[in-house]
Amino acid sequence: MAYSTSAKGKLTTKTGSAFTEIFGDAEIVKPLREFNGIIMPYNPLLNIQYDANYSTQSPLHSNFQYPFYQNSAFAPFTASFVLTSNTQKEARYTLACHHFLRTCTKMVQAGSTDFSANSKIGAPPPVLKFSAYGDQMYKDIPVVLQSYNFTMENDKIMINVINEDGQKSDVYVPVEWTMIVSLMPAYNPRENRKKFSTADYANGKLISGGYQ
Repeated sequence: MAYSTSAKGKLTTKTGSAFTEIFGDAEIVKPLREFNGIIMPYNPLLNIQYDANYSTQSPLHSNFQYPFYQNSAFAPFTASFVLTSNTQKEARYTLACHHFLRTCTKMVQAGSTDFSANSKIGAPPPVLKFSAYGDQMYKDIPVVLQSYNFTMENDKIMINVINEDGQKSDVYVPVEWTMIVSLMPAYNPRENRKKFSTADYANGKLISGGYQ
């Protein structure tokens, strides 16, 4: 299994410095450091929804309701992806993905890695980037991780994770593991005012820039 930036799904920090700020030099996420997060080696299953929200006016003694537009939204969505661990390299990668996701649901609390500055304490979980299926589909969408879930089935084959130095650990991961994340779009209001126009969206210019 090859991990590359051309893979069909990615969930990463916004920058390399953001990855380092969160994880420091932690060994457990070393397999993700090159890409600043998760590269999905197989096609992710996505559940996507676009909304145009309307209220209605219902006049007395009328056969009709009349819609009044309120707003539009790119709704929170789920992504489900599979990781396989047929080798020790893949097993360490799977463990790193698991740790990355559970960490990205946490706010900054005193004592966290590389967050000693008072200005960082109390900060919410990081804004991430999600991409899948090419530039004109889903490219660099800013998201926050609302939930991360999976089922650890007790009848699955498990593999013992061995460290790069050859030392056995007491950690086991499934040979096949399905991870499910719920992601909420997290656009910056100031950037939206400067960058977004319906004309540029309609002609496709903004799709590769994170807009949906």
